[in-house]
Amino acid sequence: MEHYESKMQQPVSSPGVQKNEPCDALDSITTNGLGLVNPEKVFSFYNELHSNLAFAGIDGVKVDVQNILETLGAGHGGRVLLARKYQQALEASVARNFLDNGIIYA
Repeated sequence: MEHYESKMQQPVSSPGVQKNEPCDALDSITTNGLGLVNPEKVFSFYNELHSNLAFAGIDGVKVDVQNILETLGAGHGGRVLLARKYQQALEASVARNFLDNGIIYA
């Protein structure tokens, strides 16, 4: 995993989200941190993962909690740029590895 240059990040949610939608899971992630693959290497990460799954006969993936990227944008050009890089890499890897474009977003 070192070649993906993953680093621990501390999510930062907005005060409005903290007040209106408190979340124990987010509190735990904020306290303990979250590993984030270098956005410039995220396609390689997804492609390696998805190619191994496809080789094993898996025909798609389900992706959850993508919204956590919104809390990790600091130092990566902002939340929109970070989310865009991850989303584009995810979609490109799925298109490459799963012939029926097998992805479920949740």
